[in-house]
Amino acid sequence: MCAMDRFLFDVHGPDDDALREGFAWLWREAEDSVGIVFVPTLGTAENLVPGLSASEVRQLKANRQLRKGLAAIELTTARTRGRIAGRPVLAVWADDSQLADIERSQPAAICVIPWRRDDVDAWREAYGPQDMRTGKAVPQVGISNPVVEAAMRTLTMLVNLSTGLSHPSDKAAAVHTFQILRGAGETYSPDEVRAWAAANGWGLAHAAELEVVARGVAEGRSFRVQPSGFRNDIIDQWREDAANDNS
Repeated sequence: MCAMDRFLFDVHGPDDDALREGFAWLWREAEDSVGIVFVPTLGTAENLVPGLSASEVRQLKANRQLRKGLAAIELTTARTRGRIAGRPVLAVWADDSQLADIERSQPAAICVIPWRRDDVDAWREAYGPQDMRTGKAVPQVGISNPVVEAAMRTLTMLVNLSTGLSHPSDKAAAVHTFQILRGAGETYSPDEVRAWAAANGWGLAHAAELEVVARGVAEGRSFRVQPSGFRNDIIDQWREDAANDNS
């Protein structure tokens, strides 16, 4: 995961002040370069007023770019993805799925204005962004069981994080990890697993895949996967690692 600044307007529904403050942030971040404003669809760009004036919105939609002095803002949507890497992004009315794509593109910084608070639950819980109005970081969700966290560290080292659980051996490792934990009586929260994974290199999309496996194992679902490659005493190693972490 790239190091970046993350900010959030903790709003629900339309908020004119959030748009004004969000665009002020984007212009500052763009300085003498280019910033990105993301909206889900081109049609929703009409509602960027009063963050921009009506004439500025028309220009942005027509040219996909708006200039102010040495700074420029480019418009991107879920369908028309421009260059995001290394640029600040104002993500307006994005949801967790869209934020996963933006995060994967490695922006320089990101500021999110959601439509509904629960649209960005996974992103907020994973990354603990700074609240734009209070200046305080939103609490990140971590793994409450240290043995489970030790297991997640092992799994993270084994899995190809660029492809998540798409490879059969990686999915098998994930399934067996949770089966071992469950069989040993170590309880875990799939939501905590997802948030921890997203914040530790998996990214939002692959962390969601891991959550599905974790939840399936917790619910007793059967998985057809390769045999376990873990040694027989791996749960003892995880417990020892957890104890050392807490000592």
